[in-house]
Amino acid sequence: MKVDYYVQLRNINNALRLADRYHIDRAKQIYRTGLVESDFLYDVDKAGTAFSYFQIELTTAQSLFFDTYPNIAKHDGMWDLPIAVFAGVKLPFNVIKAMLTKQNLNIWGTYIPIWLCDMKYRTVAEPIPPHTDLKAQAKYWKQYYNTTGGVGSVSYFVDKVYENEKLILKEAL
Repeated sequence: MKVDYYVQLRNINNALRLADRYHIDRAKQIYRTGLVESDFLYDVDKAGTAFSYFQIELTTAQSLFFDTYPNIAKHDGMWDLPIAVFAGVKLPFNVIKAMLTKQNLNIWGTYIPIWLCDMKYRTVAEPIPPHTDLKAQAKYWKQYYNTTGGVGSVSYFVDKVYENEKLILKEAL
């Protein structure tokens, strides 16, 4: 299966803009997270416990929606996302909460997992490193997203991103 990395980055940019959260550093961190977690090739891990290109556990997704999201929206209003896009229809937040099941999250496709990945990073007090500092973004991912128990490493993150960028440059020529 061939992955269109430009489409993935465009989806991330669009989702962040829709939520009024776009910043190049954030977009690149989220793109690189999806790339490293799944290479944008699979939606569910082999054990069936994590979903989307960002490999988010269902319990993490529920915690982000039920606990983190309301606190962020109440705290500073910067992540005020009372709607989600589902088949082109805007849904109120309470409907999203009622529909938050693993099956629905896999069906919802693109924007919800991007917002969840952003929310996961949003729980960190330390700002996302500049997109020009790949090693810093790799360390940030390992410390706050993949965690010490995860199988990824800083060097894996860096190598995967370099490999991807070389592929994109090759395809552009």
